[in-house]
Amino acid sequence: MTFFSITILILITLSGQSIAADSTLQKIWAKYEDTEGFKSSFDQIKYLSEIDVVLKSSGVIQVKRPGFLRWEVLKPAYLLVTFDGRNLYIKREDDEKKIKINQNQKKALLQNLNHLKAWIEYDFYFIEKNYKIQKVTKLNYIFVPKTLKSFKEINLHLHSDGLIKSIKFFEPNGDFLKFNFKNTELINAKD
Repeated sequence: MTFFSITILILITLSGQSIAADSTLQKIWAKYEDTEGFKSSFDQIKYLSEIDVVLKSSGVIQVKRPGFLRWEVLKPAYLLVTFDGRNLYIKREDDEKKIKINQNQKKALLQNLNHLKAWIEYDFYFIEKNYKIQKVTKLNYIFVPKTLKSFKEINLHLHSDGLIKSIKFFEPNGDFLKFNFKNTELINAKD
């Protein structure tokens, strides 16, 4: 999987037990499930282990149901990625590309986008079915994909109010991608 695909796989809990078995995570799922989505500023760190380099960027991410992702990198260079559940758009300052997702594309890309779509749409049945979930602490969970080979695990850290504080993707080659979220707003949260 490419750096770009990992980054998109955004966007974005107890070993052998279900999500329903963990009340903290269940409350967090409910917090997001009762919204149309969220918007947040982020700082991103990409570590390239082979050459021991750290790349940093920052921007804004917005996730909205059903299946919409807007990932906008503002620094160091502008990049806008949107995914509407069917189409992937990439825009840099000087150009724009549309990548249409269809059945003739590579299986790995479709599998990765299906995982992305499940996270965007809060499809917890899909997540529970496709990830081994390990609780590290009350506010830290690890998701290990059962079949997806693009990364080894996702490490999720939460604020005490249940909002996502950071998410870190560990790749099989030793690289990682980490997002630190700040100023997160839930969109149309139901009370």
